[in-house]
Amino acid sequence: MMEKRMARAFLIRLFDIVRIVSPVILFLMLVIIGLGIAIAFVEGWTIGDGIYFAFVTGLTIGYGDLTAKRTLGRILAICIGFTGIVYTGVVVAVAVQALRMVLLDMYGDVAKLQVLDASYGVLNQARESREAKKRKKAEPKQ
Repeated sequence: MMEKRMARAFLIRLFDIVRIVSPVILFLMLVIIGLGIAIAFVEGWTIGDGIYFAFVTGLTIGYGDLTAKRTLGRILAICIGFTGIVYTGVVVAVAVQALRMVLLDMYGDVAKLQVLDASYGVLNQARESREAKKRKKAEPKQ
């Protein structure tokens, strides 16, 4: 039950933050698409292949089915790579901020939570902390 509530809260926060930073995300996507179109003309590819290459390169997938052969194409590919790194960083930052806000809403001061075991993470620590408080309250006073 708690996991579903947290997942729902996370998605709500995620979409709220995405709405706020959507101009940045859209700008970076347009830059990647523009560079993809430019590299398509330089390398003699179709526009679809250029955009495909741009996203595969920008997201650091790099299948290798299309490669830039000309110097200007390679320079553009480097620009696509840097733009993709920034784009990925923004997406990760948005997700981390959404999770941080949910944890803050549900558990209070997130800085007090510690990761005891990497396989369980912060959420398990919070659950264990809540259970320990419940046990402490349930114990008869002597």
